[in-house]
Amino acid sequence: MSNWTDIKSKAPIDEKALYWVLTGEEGAEPVLARFNDYRSLGGVRDYWQTLSHDDFSMEGTKWQEIEKPTAKTDGAVFAKLFHSEECGQILVKIDNGEDGAEVRYFFEPKGLGVCSVAANWSEDCNEVQWEKADALFARADREHCVGVVEGIAAKISAQFAEGGE
Repeated sequence: MSNWTDIKSKAPIDEKALYWVLTGEEGAEPVLARFNDYRSLGGVRDYWQTLSHDDFSMEGTKWQEIEKPTAKTDGAVFAKLFHSEECGQILVKIDNGEDGAEVRYFFEPKGLGVCSVAANWSEDCNEVQWEKADALFARADREHCVGVVEGIAAKISAQFAEGGE
């Protein structure tokens, strides 16, 4: 493990986080612990606390906060969430759909239920589909997504206003 923080240079602040802690004893393995802010409760000093609730001194220790894992093991983003006045939440997701790679937009225009529309490239080979899907998903920022779904929502609403013709 790298990036150890010496307790003398900086103390942890998040009591809800988990930390790897090196006690400073030669050959000691890192200990999984929480930070206990006893000073804020009137105590003389703060302590580390193991998951079995045993306190131990912070003196001479080094620590690093354990990062929460992402949903996908490779850390890749597969969905983005935005908001617009006309369509509320906008969820855009890259996935393997019925016709291969797709970028699907979910939204809920005023007066309608949840709608979805997908861009796919079913005529292309799998590798090309994913290249195109990755490129579109990379460009899918708020401005892009709002433009896509509000344009589609306007067309859908116009169809209902005209009696579905």
